[in-house]
Amino acid sequence: MMTVDGAEIRQDVGLAPTELHGRRWLVLIAPVCFGERIDAKTLVKYEDLIPSGALVLRGESYLLRDGVLFEALTPITLAWTVAVIAHEAAKVRLNLAVPDDARLFAHYTE
Repeated sequence: MMTVDGAEIRQDVGLAPTELHGRRWLVLIAPVCFGERIDAKTLVKYEDLIPSGALVLRGESYLLRDGVLFEALTPITLAWTVAVIAHEAAKVRLNLAVPDDARLFAHYTE
């Protein structure tokens, strides 16, 4: 749980290593909502407001996604980047009044 704009909200962040043009990256994803909860046009408007990452559609879920080069990672930059992605995803969910939905976080329990 985290506090965003005075509200307690659950926000998970997933991490996955990948490679792009021969360089290793760490991809961060934070669930925002299911496609049926909000229309794509509204989410694209939020895309213009968030300072970091990109709102993407994966399957039926909208996610806030960002990436960091492994060579640029330090414990401080990793902690900061995870905190920023979590905060911004939670802020979008809060501003759009998207309720917590256990399905959004189900894959984190596996």
